[in-house]
Amino acid sequence: MPHPHRSSLHAASYALEDRIPGRKIGQSRGEAWKEAEAQIFRRPQYEHELLVPAVAEPLLVWIISGKAQIEERELTGEWTKSEVGSGSFFLTQTNAPYLMRWQAGPDRPFEVLHLYLGLTLVPDR
Repeated sequence: MPHPHRSSLHAASYALEDRIPGRKIGQSRGEAWKEAEAQIFRRPQYEHELLVPAVAEPLLVWIISGKAQIEERELTGEWTKSEVGSGSFFLTQTNAPYLMRWQAGPDRPFEVLHLYLGLTLVPDR
């Protein structure tokens, strides 16, 4: 079923939703979210490797529950490793796709919030 893309911001959020495995358990709605998009996901415990598409808008990823070892790399680069847990967050923006993988702990669900910020909310850099 096609997603109702209202802007590039919403298109970016749905592009990642379609590419990164997990179950969406929360979604922002309404006029107040015109310049931002929030989604909450429960991710699988393990992901071997996936290609994450470029996202032009700033994206805040906040770990809500669980802990994991996350690794990322440019398509031809070296893997970089991060240990994350509840309360960890990342602010990212990329013009190129990259590779990602993770291993989450078995004791708590691995849940993340994605908050996409419209370019109008971010001052010129």
